[in-house]
Amino acid sequence: MATRSPRPVCLHMISICMIIDADAHYTPTPDIFKQDPVIADWADEYHRRKAHCYSDIQQRHQELPELGVDKQLLNPMGISLGIDYLLAPKVALRVAERYNDHMKEICHDQRYDWNLWLPLQDRDCAFQELQRHDPSSYFAIFLSDTTQWGFIQNMHCIFDYAQRHRIPLCLHQTHMEDYLPIDQEFHTAQSQLDDIFNKQEFWKKTLASLFCSGVFERYPDLRFVVAERDIDWVPDFLSTLISAGLGDYDQVMRTNFWYTIEPEMPHFLSMAQNLGYDRLLFATDWPHDRDIGGRNSRHDVSTVNALPIDESARQTIFSNNYNFLRQKL
Repeated sequence: MATRSPRPVCLHMISICMIIDADAHYTPTPDIFKQDPVIADWADEYHRRKAHCYSDIQQRHQELPELGVDKQLLNPMGISLGIDYLLAPKVALRVAERYNDHMKEICHDQRYDWNLWLPLQDRDCAFQELQRHDPSSYFAIFLSDTTQWGFIQNMHCIFDYAQRHRIPLCLHQTHMEDYLPIDQEFHTAQSQLDDIFNKQEFWKKTLASLFCSGVFERYPDLRFVVAERDIDWVPDFLSTLISAGLGDYDQVMRTNFWYTIEPEMPHFLSMAQNLGYDRLLFATDWPHDRDIGGRNSRHDVSTVNALPIDESARQTIFSNNYNFLRQKL
């Protein structure tokens, strides 16, 4: 009897062959919140706002093949979820505890990963919640890209913890009202940034605050992920800071930052080559399929596969960069 040839084995399957979606969204049902009397009213409001539109993990299992991905990083759903820095601190802590525990439970399934949300309107509560979770159990610390984190001195304990444990900080698009008070020590720099960037560029002020306040001088190994912003803005952003006399941060953005991508955009290939494939994270923004970030979601994998790049670069984008960031201490 003829022997069947063994099935080809893909070496380093986890780091090379997987396609990892580094930005998807999950909306839990309000049941995980309603049992806590402190946040029962918030849970009712959440239920009304979402109008029964929640994520179902069984449905998500079926959607992964539709998207062509093997694994998804699940982020909060933004405004509609209502988990933000505008909540009263006592409520925010309880919401964070219930949400993070639920996401951790879901992500026992190796097809999913999650970002930790912290109630940063109360630094002590946020740090307590941060320490409650093993850094290896989640991918990154979720941060709104509205708040100018570099100007908030209370963030230093978070930055220090993140650097020591190699935890990425994920700057994710939420909404413009999701802010924290800004420390007055850097009032002059804050005013200068207000003159440089317009209202719609609030997230660029957030990035600039990290540079102007010397965060990377104090924490040179911090790692940030900029989500849902693509990469075409990077050269102009750096040129603006140089023109304003605020410094040249090109090397920092090539060393300390990673970016989720929109591979269907006409600028993508030239920008990716300029920035470096080792800076890029594949992402679909699922299930946001009607906006610029998600409308190509069902075709993102084939779009990357069709790019005139070698297989090494492709796998760097699809999974290697993510797996590098996933390594903790």
